[in-house]
Amino acid sequence: MLLVSCIMPTAGRPAFAAQAVQYFLAQSYPDRELVIVERGSSALREMLPCDAAIRHVSISGSPMIGAMRNLACQLARGDVIAH
Repeated sequence: MLLVSCIMPTAGRPAFAAQAVQYFLAQSYPDRELVIVERGSSALREMLPCDAAIRHVSISGSPMIGAMRNLACQLARGDVIAH
């Protein structure tokens, strides 16, 4: 089975991102990971459940969304990357 990496760049919307994480966890596909790249505050980190399938990276500065997606793709371990 292929590992699917879901990537989620985010900034300034921890409640919305936390809801997206819950939707990710509700999926039944077993070989998956979620790579979250959060710009600025790491407020989301405290809202995340302890789950090995979720990785969170907080970055500083003001990178554009494309740079955040590129970083998430670099961090992804999967055979397939889903945005």
